[in-house]
Amino acid sequence: MNIICATDNNYVQHCGVMLTSLFENNKGEEIVIYVFTAGLSAANLRSLRAIVEERYFSKLICCQISPEKVRDCPVRDGDHLSIAAYYRLMAPEILPVEATKALYLDCDIIVNSSLRDLWAIDLSNFALGAVDEMGCHLDDVFDRLGYDRQYGYFNSGVLLFNCTYWRDNNLVEKCFDFIQNHNDRIKFHDQDVLNAILHANCLHISCKWNMEEAFFWDKVVSANLHNSDLLKAVRNPSVLHYTWKPKPWEPACFHPMKHLYYRYLGMTQWKSYNPGSDLIKEAIHLLKTLLENLRLYKRIYYK
Repeated sequence: MNIICATDNNYVQHCGVMLTSLFENNKGEEIVIYVFTAGLSAANLRSLRAIVEERYFSKLICCQISPEKVRDCPVRDGDHLSIAAYYRLMAPEILPVEATKALYLDCDIIVNSSLRDLWAIDLSNFALGAVDEMGCHLDDVFDRLGYDRQYGYFNSGVLLFNCTYWRDNNLVEKCFDFIQNHNDRIKFHDQDVLNAILHANCLHISCKWNMEEAFFWDKVVSANLHNSDLLKAVRNPSVLHYTWKPKPWEPACFHPMKHLYYRYLGMTQWKSYNPGSDLIKEAIHLLKTLLENLRLYKRIYYK
Protein backbone atom coordinates (compact mmCIF):
# COMPACT_ATOMS: atom_id res chain seq x y z
CA MET A 1 0.00 0.00 0.00
CA ASN A 2 1.18 3.49 -0.85
CA ILE A 3 -0.05 5.76 1.97
CA ILE A 4 0.20 9.55 1.73
CA CYS A 5 -0.11 12.07 4.53
CA ALA A 6 0.68 15.78 4.71
CA THR A 7 1.89 17.51 7.84
CA ASP A 8 3.77 20.43 9.30
CA ASN A 9 5.44 20.94 12.66
CA ASN A 10 2.13 21.85 14.31
CA TYR A 11 0.45 18.56 13.36
CA VAL A 12 3.28 16.06 13.67
CA GLN A 13 1.91 14.54 16.90
CA HIS A 14 -1.43 13.81 15.26
CA CYS A 15 0.30 12.48 12.16
CA GLY A 16 2.23 10.11 14.41
CA VAL A 17 -0.95 8.95 16.13
CA MET A 18 -2.66 8.36 12.78
CA LEU A 19 0.30 6.34 11.49
CA THR A 20 0.38 4.29 14.69
CA SER A 21 -3.31 3.42 14.29
CA LEU A 22 -2.68 2.53 10.65
CA PHE A 23 0.11 0.07 11.42
CA GLU A 24 -1.56 -1.42 14.50
CA ASN A 25 -4.58 -2.39 12.41
CA ASN A 26 -2.71 -3.46 9.28
CA LYS A 27 -0.03 -5.78 10.57
CA GLY A 28 1.54 -7.93 7.88
CA GLU A 29 0.72 -5.48 5.08
CA GLU A 30 3.51 -4.06 2.93
CA ILE A 31 3.15 -0.31 3.45
CA VAL A 32 5.17 2.63 2.14
CA ILE A 33 4.51 6.00 3.79
CA TYR A 34 4.92 9.21 1.80
CA VAL A 35 5.04 12.30 4.02
CA PHE A 36 4.34 15.53 2.12
CA THR A 37 5.74 18.54 3.94
CA ALA A 38 7.44 21.91 3.61
CA GLY A 39 9.84 22.63 6.43
CA LEU A 40 9.20 19.77 8.84
CA SER A 41 11.99 19.95 11.41
CA ALA A 42 14.66 17.27 11.52
CA ALA A 43 13.56 16.30 15.04
CA ASN A 44 9.93 15.87 14.01
CA LEU A 45 10.90 13.88 10.93
CA ARG A 46 13.00 11.61 13.16
CA SER A 47 9.93 11.09 15.37
CA LEU A 48 7.89 9.91 12.39
CA ARG A 49 10.73 7.71 11.16
CA ALA A 50 10.96 6.14 14.61
CA ILE A 51 7.33 5.07 14.29
CA VAL A 52 7.36 3.89 10.68
CA GLU A 53 10.85 2.47 10.31
CA GLU A 54 12.01 1.46 13.79
CA ARG A 55 8.77 0.27 15.35
CA TYR A 56 6.90 -1.10 12.33
CA PHE A 57 9.84 -1.85 10.02
CA SER A 58 8.29 -0.08 7.06
CA LYS A 59 9.54 2.57 4.65
CA LEU A 60 9.03 6.33 4.99
CA ILE A 61 9.76 8.70 2.12
CA CYS A 62 9.76 12.42 2.92
CA CYS A 63 8.62 14.54 -0.04
CA GLN A 64 9.53 18.22 0.28
CA ILE A 65 6.94 20.54 -1.28
CA SER A 66 8.12 23.83 -2.72
CA PRO A 67 6.11 26.79 -1.32
CA GLU A 68 6.10 28.16 -4.86
CA LYS A 69 3.81 25.33 -5.98
CA VAL A 70 1.03 26.35 -3.58
CA ARG A 71 1.50 30.13 -3.55
CA ASP A 72 -1.90 30.76 -5.24
CA CYS A 73 -3.84 28.39 -2.97
CA PRO A 74 -6.21 30.35 -0.72
CA VAL A 75 -5.96 29.99 3.06
CA ARG A 76 -7.81 32.74 4.90
CA ASP A 77 -7.57 34.13 8.41
CA GLY A 78 -9.56 31.92 10.74
CA ASP A 79 -9.31 28.79 8.57
CA HIS A 80 -8.52 25.74 10.68
CA LEU A 81 -6.51 24.23 7.82
CA SER A 82 -3.00 25.15 6.73
CA ILE A 83 -1.55 25.38 3.24
CA ALA A 84 -0.56 21.71 3.65
CA ALA A 85 -4.16 20.83 2.76
CA TYR A 86 -3.33 21.47 -0.90
CA TYR A 87 -0.33 19.13 -1.03
CA ARG A 88 -2.54 16.13 -1.78
CA LEU A 89 -3.46 17.65 -5.15
CA MET A 90 0.09 16.90 -6.33
CA ALA A 91 0.20 13.27 -5.17
CA PRO A 92 0.14 11.46 -8.54
CA GLU A 93 2.81 13.82 -9.84
CA ILE A 94 5.11 13.38 -6.83
CA LEU A 95 4.83 9.62 -6.39
CA PRO A 96 7.06 7.37 -8.53
CA VAL A 97 5.53 6.29 -11.83
CA GLU A 98 5.34 2.68 -10.66
CA ALA A 99 2.89 3.79 -7.96
CA THR A 100 -0.36 3.38 -9.88
CA LYS A 101 -2.55 3.63 -6.79
CA ALA A 102 -2.27 5.52 -3.51
CA LEU A 103 -4.33 6.23 -0.41
CA TYR A 104 -4.28 9.70 1.12
CA LEU A 105 -5.19 10.05 4.82
CA ASP A 106 -5.64 13.28 6.77
CA CYS A 107 -3.71 13.50 10.04
CA ASP A 108 -6.87 14.00 12.14
CA ILE A 109 -7.83 10.40 11.41
CA ILE A 110 -7.76 7.13 13.31
CA VAL A 111 -7.56 3.92 11.28
CA ASN A 112 -9.70 1.44 13.19
CA SER A 113 -9.56 -1.65 10.96
CA SER A 114 -7.71 -3.33 8.14
CA LEU A 115 -7.58 -1.23 4.97
CA ARG A 116 -7.26 -4.25 2.69
CA ASP A 117 -10.84 -4.02 1.40
CA LEU A 118 -10.49 -0.29 0.78
CA TRP A 119 -7.23 -0.79 -1.09
CA ALA A 120 -8.83 -3.53 -3.21
CA ILE A 121 -11.59 -1.27 -4.58
CA ASP A 122 -11.52 -1.24 -8.39
CA LEU A 123 -11.01 2.31 -9.65
CA SER A 124 -11.09 1.51 -13.36
CA ASN A 125 -12.36 4.59 -15.23
CA PHE A 126 -12.40 6.67 -12.03
CA ALA A 127 -9.91 9.29 -10.87
CA LEU A 128 -10.43 8.49 -7.21
CA GLY A 129 -12.65 6.94 -4.57
CA ALA A 130 -14.07 9.05 -1.74
CA VAL A 131 -16.90 9.27 0.79
CA ASP A 132 -19.77 11.76 0.55
CA GLU A 133 -19.35 14.87 2.69
CA MET A 134 -21.64 15.00 5.70
CA GLY A 135 -20.26 17.73 7.91
CA CYS A 136 -20.63 21.00 6.00
CA HIS A 137 -23.55 22.95 4.59
CA LEU A 138 -23.92 22.23 0.88
CA ASP A 139 -26.60 24.77 0.00
CA ASP A 140 -24.30 26.92 -2.14
CA VAL A 141 -21.66 24.39 -3.18
CA PHE A 142 -23.01 23.35 -6.56
CA ASP A 143 -23.78 26.85 -7.82
CA ARG A 144 -20.48 28.13 -6.48
CA LEU A 145 -18.40 25.37 -8.07
CA GLY A 146 -20.48 25.22 -11.24
CA TYR A 147 -21.76 21.64 -11.52
CA ASP A 148 -25.01 19.72 -11.07
CA ARG A 149 -25.92 18.52 -7.58
CA GLN A 150 -26.67 15.02 -8.92
CA TYR A 151 -22.93 14.32 -8.68
CA GLY A 152 -22.84 15.02 -4.95
CA TYR A 153 -19.91 16.40 -2.97
CA PHE A 154 -17.22 14.28 -1.35
CA ASN A 155 -14.90 14.78 1.60
CA SER A 156 -11.19 14.90 0.78
CA GLY A 157 -9.87 13.51 4.07
CA VAL A 158 -9.66 9.97 2.69
CA LEU A 159 -8.83 9.69 -1.00
CA LEU A 160 -8.07 6.53 -2.94
CA PHE A 161 -6.09 7.78 -5.95
CA ASN A 162 -5.99 6.15 -9.37
CA CYS A 163 -2.60 7.69 -10.15
CA THR A 164 -2.53 6.35 -13.70
CA TYR A 165 -5.84 8.04 -14.50
CA TRP A 166 -4.58 11.31 -13.03
CA ARG A 167 -1.40 11.23 -15.09
CA ASP A 168 -3.14 10.25 -18.31
CA ASN A 169 -5.62 13.12 -17.94
CA ASN A 170 -3.29 15.84 -16.58
CA LEU A 171 -5.46 16.26 -13.49
CA VAL A 172 -2.81 17.88 -11.31
CA GLU A 173 -2.48 20.66 -13.88
CA LYS A 174 -6.26 21.00 -14.13
CA CYS A 175 -6.59 21.33 -10.35
CA PHE A 176 -4.06 24.15 -10.19
CA ASP A 177 -5.58 25.84 -13.24
CA PHE A 178 -8.87 25.92 -11.34
CA ILE A 179 -7.17 27.46 -8.32
CA GLN A 180 -5.57 30.14 -10.45
CA ASN A 181 -8.68 30.97 -12.48
CA HIS A 182 -11.42 30.54 -9.83
CA ASN A 183 -9.72 31.47 -6.58
CA ASP A 184 -12.80 33.37 -5.42
CA ARG A 185 -15.00 30.25 -5.61
CA ILE A 186 -12.87 28.21 -3.23
CA LYS A 187 -14.28 28.00 0.29
CA PHE A 188 -13.35 24.50 1.44
CA HIS A 189 -9.78 24.48 0.14
CA ASP A 190 -8.54 21.39 -1.73
CA GLN A 191 -11.92 19.72 -1.23
CA ASP A 192 -13.66 22.33 -3.39
CA VAL A 193 -10.97 22.02 -6.05
CA LEU A 194 -11.24 18.24 -6.22
CA ASN A 195 -15.04 18.30 -6.41
CA ALA A 196 -15.02 21.01 -9.08
CA ILE A 197 -12.65 19.02 -11.29
CA LEU A 198 -13.57 15.41 -10.47
CA HIS A 199 -17.27 15.39 -9.53
CA ALA A 200 -18.05 13.18 -12.54
CA ASN A 201 -14.98 10.96 -12.10
CA CYS A 202 -15.24 10.01 -8.43
CA LEU A 203 -16.37 6.60 -7.19
CA HIS A 204 -18.47 7.18 -4.07
CA ILE A 205 -17.51 4.56 -1.49
CA SER A 206 -18.94 3.39 1.84
CA CYS A 207 -19.11 5.90 4.66
CA LYS A 208 -17.23 3.46 6.91
CA TRP A 209 -14.01 4.54 5.21
CA ASN A 210 -14.36 8.16 6.34
CA MET A 211 -16.65 8.56 9.34
CA GLU A 212 -16.95 12.28 10.00
CA GLU A 213 -18.30 13.62 13.26
CA ALA A 214 -21.65 14.50 11.68
CA PHE A 215 -22.38 10.82 11.04
CA PHE A 216 -22.63 10.38 14.82
CA TRP A 217 -25.22 13.13 15.36
CA ASP A 218 -28.47 11.80 16.80
CA LYS A 219 -30.55 13.50 14.13
CA VAL A 220 -28.46 12.02 11.32
CA VAL A 221 -28.68 8.53 12.80
CA SER A 222 -32.43 8.91 13.37
CA ALA A 223 -32.94 9.99 9.76
CA ASN A 224 -30.96 7.00 8.46
CA LEU A 225 -32.34 4.08 10.45
CA HIS A 226 -32.92 2.31 7.12
CA ASN A 227 -29.23 2.63 6.21
CA SER A 228 -27.59 -0.49 7.63
CA ASP A 229 -24.21 0.52 6.20
CA LEU A 230 -24.22 3.77 8.18
CA LEU A 231 -25.53 2.18 11.38
CA LYS A 232 -22.79 -0.47 11.31
CA ALA A 233 -20.18 2.21 10.65
CA VAL A 234 -21.41 4.32 13.57
CA ARG A 235 -20.94 1.36 15.90
CA ASN A 236 -17.59 0.32 14.46
CA PRO A 237 -16.04 2.80 11.99
CA SER A 238 -13.19 1.52 9.84
CA VAL A 239 -11.72 5.00 9.48
CA LEU A 240 -12.62 7.70 11.99
CA HIS A 241 -12.21 11.32 10.90
CA TYR A 242 -12.26 14.09 13.53
CA THR A 243 -13.48 16.81 11.19
CA TRP A 244 -14.93 19.32 13.63
CA LYS A 245 -13.37 21.43 16.34
CA PRO A 246 -12.65 20.98 19.15
CA LYS A 247 -10.47 18.02 18.15
CA PRO A 248 -9.76 15.21 20.66
CA TRP A 249 -6.45 16.84 21.59
CA GLU A 250 -8.18 20.14 22.44
CA PRO A 251 -10.17 21.04 25.57
CA ALA A 252 -13.95 20.61 25.41
CA CYS A 253 -14.01 17.83 22.81
CA PHE A 254 -17.11 15.67 23.24
CA HIS A 255 -16.64 13.34 20.28
CA PRO A 256 -18.13 9.95 21.23
CA MET A 257 -14.99 8.19 19.99
CA LYS A 258 -12.29 10.56 21.11
CA HIS A 259 -10.92 7.76 23.31
CA LEU A 260 -9.56 6.05 20.19
CA TYR A 261 -7.19 8.97 19.64
CA TYR A 262 -5.81 8.51 23.16
CA ARG A 263 -5.53 4.75 22.73
CA TYR A 264 -2.99 5.21 19.94
CA LEU A 265 -1.47 8.35 21.44
CA GLY A 266 -0.51 6.13 24.37
CA MET A 267 1.66 4.06 22.03
CA THR A 268 3.73 7.06 20.92
CA GLN A 269 6.38 9.36 22.37
CA TRP A 270 3.62 11.92 22.99
CA LYS A 271 1.74 9.63 25.40
CA SER A 272 2.00 12.11 28.28
CA TYR A 273 0.11 14.80 26.33
CA ASN A 274 -2.88 16.26 28.18
CA PRO A 275 -5.17 18.89 26.60
CA GLY A 276 -6.29 20.21 29.97
CA SER A 277 -9.75 21.62 30.64
CA ASP A 278 -11.51 24.83 29.66
CA LEU A 279 -14.96 25.27 31.20
CA ILE A 280 -15.80 28.30 29.05
CA LYS A 281 -14.93 26.46 25.84
CA GLU A 282 -16.91 23.45 27.03
CA ALA A 283 -20.00 25.61 27.61
CA ILE A 284 -19.62 27.30 24.21
CA HIS A 285 -19.21 23.92 22.54
CA LEU A 286 -22.40 22.60 24.13
CA LEU A 287 -24.32 25.67 22.94
CA LYS A 288 -22.95 25.38 19.40
CA THR A 289 -23.80 21.67 19.30
CA LEU A 290 -27.36 22.39 20.42
CA LEU A 291 -27.82 25.08 17.76
CA GLU A 292 -26.28 22.94 15.03
CA ASN A 293 -28.49 19.98 15.89
CA LEU A 294 -31.51 22.28 15.76
CA ARG A 295 -30.53 23.52 12.28
CA LEU A 296 -29.88 19.96 11.15
CA TYR A 297 -33.26 18.86 12.51
CA LYS A 298 -34.97 21.55 10.47
CA ARG A 299 -33.08 20.59 7.29
CA ILE A 300 -33.93 16.90 7.66
CA TYR A 301 -37.55 17.09 8.78
CA TYR A 302 -38.89 20.31 7.31
CA LYS A 303 -37.52 20.30 3.74
